[in-house]
Amino acid sequence: VFVVFMVLTTIYALVRMAQRDSSWHITGENLLLLTIKFLLVGIAEETVFRGWGYNLLRKVHSNIVSLIISTFLFVILHWPAYFIMYLLYGSFHWSGMLAQSISALFCGLLFAAMFQKGGTLWNPILAHFYYDWILAVSA
Repeated sequence: VFVVFMVLTTIYALVRMAQRDSSWHITGENLLLLTIKFLLVGIAEETVFRGWGYNLLRKVHSNIVSLIISTFLFVILHWPAYFIMYLLYGSFHWSGMLAQSISALFCGLLFAAMFQKGGTLWNPILAHFYYDWILAVSA
């Protein structure tokens, strides 16, 4: 699951770059800072949602219920940015929120599967980091 996710994410980013710019490029931002930022995001979010949330929920619910609840909470975590943009700029991007919700839903399910199958948080942490990082550097 981990390797397939990484390969598909890379292919998606390369296709996205080629379609948008007719070339492949990496962002002009500081790659070291982006790497640190997204590694910390991956560690924090996976520790909270898979390490603590999913594991604690599994003690009182089935795997399926725990997976649904922890993934739903993971999706909701990504919503505040859209409300902040609304407050700051007066426009609400429903399509962006929907797209990110769908992405977070699928990633949350995949990250939980990686955690369950691998028995370690490092698989979803690295997958989360790589997903965020590759999308940022290919933007």
